[in-house]
Amino acid sequence: MTDERTLSRRDSLKGIATTGALIGGAGIGLGTASAQETDDHGVSQVTFQQCHSLYVLLEDTDSLPINVWIRTYNAERERFENVVKPITAAHVYQFPAVYGDYYVAEFNVFQFYDHTFDAGDEILSVTIGGETLVNPNNCKALPEDGMDANDRKNGKRHEDHKKHDEDKYAEKKREIGKKDTKDTKEKHDEKAKKEKKHEKGKYDDKDKDKDDSGTIDLNNVRLVAKCVDTPLGLARYRVENQNEKSITVAYGVDDTEQTGSIFVEAKSATYFEIPAPEGDALVGLFYDEHQIDAAESATETVCVPRSRIGFDGRCIDPEAKEARFYVRSGTHTDRTFVYRVAETGEIGTVTIPDDLSSAEIFWVAAPDGEATVTLFYEGHAIGTATVDPDDHC
Repeated sequence: MTDERTLSRRDSLKGIATTGALIGGAGIGLGTASAQETDDHGVSQVTFQQCHSLYVLLEDTDSLPINVWIRTYNAERERFENVVKPITAAHVYQFPAVYGDYYVAEFNVFQFYDHTFDAGDEILSVTIGGETLVNPNNCKALPEDGMDANDRKNGKRHEDHKKHDEDKYAEKKREIGKKDTKDTKEKHDEKAKKEKKHEKGKYDDKDKDKDDSGTIDLNNVRLVAKCVDTPLGLARYRVENQNEKSITVAYGVDDTEQTGSIFVEAKSATYFEIPAPEGDALVGLFYDEHQIDAAESATETVCVPRSRIGFDGRCIDPEAKEARFYVRSGTHTDRTFVYRVAETGEIGTVTIPDDLSSAEIFWVAAPDGEATVTLFYEGHAIGTATVDPDDHC
């Protein structure tokens, strides 16, 4: 038992740095926090936790929903990417031991990419409205001045992503999502079958393979379905742009009035989410009024593994004043979870390996002999466990 405890504690604490101040002297694990104040869109404060986590703090939820534009570095793909994240009332939580009365929206880049804590993914900046805040924590992917051309322009690009465009795409009755006549529906069904047959809906008019300036090959722009979050009614997509030039594309959601536009850097990708109450959605991608791709939502892949996690409290060590917890994962991939202790405000990470056990034991401080721990993934609580004070290790 002693050997198991020593190994488990060392493994579960791997990658956790020293405690840093966040608000009013409260502590938070995972390294030093850097806070920046802003009053844009009802946001009171933005906090970067080293280069891996971002916390948006709001005094209330009256200003929601809002979109934030997050610039990231994807270590696996070795490139800069952008993430458009909605913040709604369902995306925020309160944790008084650390954040006081604030409502908090959390973004962990390693969880967004389904990587582990030490994968090397980074958050470089966040744009809210027209204000861009650059991560001050000396991230490896940042240039020496802390900003690049894309950071400086992110304010405008963030505004390019809207739920209801007022441009020609919103006014145009598309082949995706138009409902005016029976003939239209039949044509759409026929087109959908054709797209299914060819596995994607590329616009294959050769005269339109490149844009008017001849610098963008539309065959190098793809729409990829990533995952769904059925409890929140969202579907996540990624637009891939393999051209040497950036591009702005429009999207429309079948059988709805949902439209928008997405900016994608050259040789990069931009992620976005759409409302999908049942998880099912068919999204069309457009450029210059022509459909260039389409994709159904990835209903077989969940964004947040709520139902695939087992979590329980095991025992209290009264001498060490620590509590032991056990977590297991059925996700078939290495995953890092964030945990929070209600009694002490302690925050840390635990990584579940994809091996025969797919489980891990970790310990938290329990100075008063009590511990209630909540696991979080992508800022959402996915499990809570309490140790019985009478169960001694």
